[in-house]
Order: sequence, then structure tokens, then C-alpha cells
Amino acid sequence: MIRPDQTTALIRFYSRNVICALVQCHEQEWHFFLFQDIVQWWAPSGETWQHVTITPSSAENARDHAIRLDEKTWQQIADKPEIGCVLAQWQKMSSSQHFPPCAQRDQVIKALKKARAAGMTTGDDKKMYAFYYLEGGKTILESAQLQASLQQVAQGTTSLEQILTHYTAE
Repeated sequence: MIRPDQTTALIRFYSRNVICALVQCHEQEWHFFLFQDIVQWWAPSGETWQHVTITPSSAENARDHAIRLDEKTWQQIADKPEIGCVLAQWQKMSSSQHFPPCAQRDQVIKALKKARAAGMTTGDDKKMYAFYYLEGGKTILESAQLQASLQQVAQGTTSLEQILTHYTAE
């Protein structure tokens, strides 16, 4: 793919967020070549598969095969930096290998959502929470003992790193 800044990117077309964004670009010439003779697609969605309808291309006399994305479509596909950061670190750990690569990203997004729901607003605390969650710390993070401490993190009076460093299971 060619990004709006004219640099190229290698993208997993079958990822749910990518395929859902690309099928909406039926007016682009490349849409015709990418989805020619495909009328439906199934994309992984958690533990199930999601049906994705492929809208027929509306481009007439399509000639350009290159997938050039506008800013809006690129933003739908591109991950926030925090996703890439946590994913890159987690992929170095053996626990990530229990998930196929296309599901690893979804697991990171899920962990970051849990971090936001727990009140983690700063980048470092949010990423640490997500990484700790992915590495098997879910029970500790959701324990009653840690919940009060997480409120302090959410209020900005301490950091998650300080809380976890001093945490001792009862």
C-alpha cells in the first residue's frame, strides 16, 4: 500500500480493521483489482468470524493497480503508537506465541481497553497495565487489594510502576 505521505506499507489485508476500511473504497480503481469477483469475506472477530460484504467497484475503466490510500482511510487502518509499542514488546515474550499474529493485535487492543477502563490515563501506566495484563497479571490487576491502589494511579498521585513494585499478595 502507498500511504498518504507516499511511503509504502506492508499490511495484512485479512485483518478485520483493514478489510473493513478497504471495502468502503469502492470508488478507487485499485478496489476493482483487489476485490474482483469477490462478493463476501469473513474476518476474525474475537472468538468468531464476522461477515464482511464486498461492495462492487464503481470505478470505470480501472487501470491503476496500486493501492493508494487517502488520509482518512489510512487513519482507519493505522494503529495508534501505543498499540504498536505494546505489541512489539509482547511479541518478544513467549506468552504471545499462544496466539496467531493476527489475533495478537486484538489481544493488545483488548488489554489497552482494560487499562482505560481501570482509569489508566497516562501512556506509561496504560502500556504497563496492558503488558502486565497480557503477561498473566489479570487476576492481580482485578484483585480487590489492587483496586484501591489503581484509584491512586487514576488520580495521578502515584504510578502503576510504583504500585506493582511494592505489591505483595496477601
